[in-house]
Amino acid sequence: MDYVSSAEEERRTGAELEVKAEDNVWAAAALGDVAELEHHVDAGALLNAFDPTFGVTPLSWAVLHGRTAAVAWLLGNGADVGARNRDGATALHAAAFMGHPELAELLLERGADASAVDVNGVRPLDSSHADAATTKRLAELLGLSYEDVALGEGRQEVRRLLAGATEQTEAVGGVAPYRDGADAMVDKKRNLLMPWYWSMLYLGEWGDLFTVDFFGHLWFLWFLWYLIWLVAGFALIAWVVVKLGVHRLRLPKSLVGTPALYLWAVPLTMAAQYLMGIEGQVPEFGPDTYTGLVPAPHVLLYYAVFFGFGAVYFGRNREACT
Repeated sequence: MDYVSSAEEERRTGAELEVKAEDNVWAAAALGDVAELEHHVDAGALLNAFDPTFGVTPLSWAVLHGRTAAVAWLLGNGADVGARNRDGATALHAAAFMGHPELAELLLERGADASAVDVNGVRPLDSSHADAATTKRLAELLGLSYEDVALGEGRQEVRRLLAGATEQTEAVGGVAPYRDGADAMVDKKRNLLMPWYWSMLYLGEWGDLFTVDFFGHLWFLWFLWYLIWLVAGFALIAWVVVKLGVHRLRLPKSLVGTPALYLWAVPLTMAAQYLMGIEGQVPEFGPDTYTGLVPAPHVLLYYAVFFGFGAVYFGRNREACT
């Protein structure tokens, strides 16, 4: 199979991206600009690093956009066929998700692992079964374009290729469960909550409440939805405190207005941060994002720490001014 396609054609099909190939190695890969890839690598760009915004490697970007020439160049110049994105997915996941059988075949020939799982236990085969809503949402987020018919046919061909390389099982409706794998990124002993907590978020009859975007377009507004929950929770707590007659109680100033607050604030925020990235399997700083109707408890608690401290500190400042 000829894996070299027209660079000019790839430039035209990448015109919808609001980036230029000279911007960085990830943009060059997404646009399929081999010349710029060479330029970035000569300048010291790392081919297996994921971009700071979406956490996607150059190889996965090229695969997602169907840049055959760029994929071939990357694989021939040091890109790891099994390199992980921030969510633990590989380029083969990308090929399956976007229905690119020719790229899936190339990746398999170069040693891609068809049984590799991301942090949610999703295999490349599972990615090819992503439902329409999930596909549309991720495509919009990443700036990908596709046609429904071509996507379906491509995914079917990818599944045929993967059938001989991995055991087929039923896909789990676009949201797959965490599965233990030999390539787990951390020791299972660290995942103290994994047996029940992550299963609650992704599996069972209540799983959709945490993961399905019931609003249709909450992807970029998830934090505002969480803020509404925090304000509602604060209002409820304030009402209960007043009813119980303990609203005059205040935390000692040393725990709020002096450096002593770090003695409890740092461990508390670190404990919440530990749960992010699926309990540290994909090390990252900051919260996970969930677009479900019900906030993910660990993310809501993470922000509740900061929200609660702000409420307490604001109350003290108001008292000092009166």
